[in-house]
Amino acid sequence: MEQTMKYRTLEQVRKAIADNDAVRLDASLAEDVRADLEKTALALRNIERELLGDTSGDIVERLKAAAAPVDRIAADVRAKVTAMNGPAKVLVHMKKVVSVIVQVLTEAGRWR
Repeated sequence: MEQTMKYRTLEQVRKAIADNDAVRLDASLAEDVRADLEKTALALRNIERELLGDTSGDIVERLKAAAAPVDRIAADVRAKVTAMNGPAKVLVHMKKVVSVIVQVLTEAGRWR
């Protein structure tokens, strides 16, 4: 519940930053008003950084939890690939043996 409130507050702060930036960039503003808007922008950015720092730990934990099933699937895939490579290696060795036998028979046929 508290994290949801922080996310909602973060959204509100980001909207306030966007609104402040839209007003602050107006060329017809007086310098004192622009200076106040600059200070407001800095304060809003600092609040945003604090909220991001508070919520980043939660995001990292959720990403780690989401990555656990992917890690298990990756381990399964690696195990299956290793198992599938076994017969392929046997076939490669068999091909070499058959190739040597064919060469021997070819040479034997020449001597006939």
